[in-house]
Amino acid sequence: MRRRKKAARVRDDTSAKPRKKAVIKRVKAKKASRVPKTRNAGTMTEAAFWQFIRAALRNKSRWWKPRLYCLQKARRPSQSSNKRLKWEFKCAHCFNWFPQTQIEVNHIHPAGTLKCASDLPQFVENLFCEIDGLEVVCKKCHDAHHKKE
Repeated sequence: MRRRKKAARVRDDTSAKPRKKAVIKRVKAKKASRVPKTRNAGTMTEAAFWQFIRAALRNKSRWWKPRLYCLQKARRPSQSSNKRLKWEFKCAHCFNWFPQTQIEVNHIHPAGTLKCASDLPQFVENLFCEIDGLEVVCKKCHDAHHKKE
């Protein structure tokens, strides 16, 4: 019988080992967590659960009619040389005009926190407010406003 020489394996993927170590670190970090996972069949902490609910409510608030009317009130046909932009929106704080990608609809009175079931009614009431509780602001003014709070 002839013995075949084994071809020398050239390892192209040098990142295999670091990935393995990163996975091990994540597993260790998960085991070190001492916060009990009491929600969603033992897969979510209490904070993660309320974050999930808060995100779902905020996602649905994007289609709230008063929010859309607020955007309509603050818009004008684009004066830009960019023909792809259809509308510009006026910031309620600095009074400059911005494309839609650079503006946000802000609650005049913050929606508040959602950390437990007792916070839910007030959070929903504040989040789904009428048009007089909303304003259109540019991202820069929005960040400055929230840093003050």
